[in-house]
Amino acid sequence: MPTKAVIAIVDDDHSMREALTSLVRSLGYVAMAFDCAEDLLKSKRRRNVSCVITDVQMPGMTGIELHNRLVTSGEPIPTILITAFPDERARQRALQTGVICYLTKPFSVVVTTQIMTNNMVPAADVRKTSLIVGLIAARFVPWALACAK
Repeated sequence: MPTKAVIAIVDDDHSMREALTSLVRSLGYVAMAFDCAEDLLKSKRRRNVSCVITDVQMPGMTGIELHNRLVTSGEPIPTILITAFPDERARQRALQTGVICYLTKPFSVVVTTQIMTNNMVPAADVRKTSLIVGLIAARFVPWALACAK
């Protein structure tokens, strides 16, 4: 089992998947990238996952369906949903099912990092993550955010 937190990134958009994978790795976490929800569900390594960052709208299974499948299978992994097509009713439904956050693209790396930190990172890693966040905070666009917390 990995000693670092493992973040699964699920997005059918190659450039978004690569950008999130790079971000997660630059913060010192292990990143596992998947181009569809079904591939994550088939992965034998999914039991190592500490957090899932997934697009809402994808061909096949949606991000919300992925989260629900993980919950019903007994693996309620903290899930962050991202979308370029915000919908208030979909956001409310997602948060009611236990999704920890619903981010609208474009979103801030700082926000994403803070959400990961608050929801799955051991306390000892918070200082390291906060330092990295401080170094990169000024580089990113304003964000639209609606979190459960």
